[in-house]
Amino acid sequence: MESIQNDNDDLNLLAAQAAQADAHQTGAEVAQAGADQQEQEQAQATSAAELSALLQIAAGLFAPLLPSVGKIYTTETCDRIAAASVPVMDKRGWNISGWMAGWGEEIALLVVVAPVALMTFSGVKKDLEAAERAAKGAEEIGAHEGEIVPEEKAEGVEHETAPRA
Repeated sequence: MESIQNDNDDLNLLAAQAAQADAHQTGAEVAQAGADQQEQEQAQATSAAELSALLQIAAGLFAPLLPSVGKIYTTETCDRIAAASVPVMDKRGWNISGWMAGWGEEIALLVVVAPVALMTFSGVKKDLEAAERAAKGAEEIGAHEGEIVPEEKAEGVEHETAPRA
């Protein structure tokens, strides 16, 4: 009977050690899950900041040509759009994180060149419209130069008459 008691004690000891190992492992898993959650939240915050920056850059590009865009896409609006977009992007597997770092120089060039290009396009378009209006105005003036003005319309204008021979 004593051997059965020793066996039970050994089994109880093993069960306690197994429970302790499980508790330690579960604690480690909980800690790891917490670290994973914190890492995911940090990644989402980074993605949201990058997306917000991209939206602000895009708004800045169009603001010289379309001033209302700059008024609509404020920093706060871009932050809210980005914060709402990131979970959807994560769900779909779209990753913006690191995109700015990989394309930083190109984005910087676009930020400088795009407004100039848009303003050039707008300016040239206005120049062409002005030239077209000027050409139409010249045609109208040319058409009126050959007209004979009736005497009623030319009151107050001295008319010379040709001497009679």
